[in-house]
Amino acid sequence: MLSPHELATLMLIKDAIDPVELDPADFDTLLERKFVTRDQLSPGCHRALITINGHAFLKAIQRQELRVYLR
Repeated sequence: MLSPHELATLMLIKDAIDPVELDPADFDTLLERKFVTRDQLSPGCHRALITINGHAFLKAIQRQELRVYLR
């Protein structure tokens, strides 16, 4: 399970064109769980990208929230 900060970081990466000031600890956790990846644009310049696993995790959360809402 992700912490609220890790979940927020994942959502920022999904929705932002160029998320800045991501918490390195949260980002590292997402990297370890293979929810995000780091794309090197140029030497010293990286971009965070959400992976298929990250998209699947967010979809699963959305389905769960919908179930709770419809009860």
